[in-house]
Amino acid sequence: MTTTSNKISRVLGIAFLLQFITSFSSSVFIKPLWLVPGNISETMLKIAGNPDLLRTNILVDMFTTLGVIFLGAERIKRTLPTPAINPPINTFVGRQ
Repeated sequence: MTTTSNKISRVLGIAFLLQFITSFSSSVFIKPLWLVPGNISETMLKIAGNPDLLRTNILVDMFTTLGVIFLGAERIKRTLPTPAINPPINTFVGRQ
């Protein structure tokens, strides 16, 4: 493996690990603090009493989403073939 491919592998590994950690912590540690299963009124009272819990959950979920987008974009970037020659921008301009 080359140095570049090692660097890419590390970045993708760290991104995948962070995506897993944020997803896991959101559903296992943060969500049970404000969610009362089967009782929406108690859930709303908990959220009203401490809105920062829900905000934290949303923020962690946003980091999870960014990790998924980054991993998908990197995969697409690495698997799409690169064109050998850049095509001209205006191919039909100047033709009669």
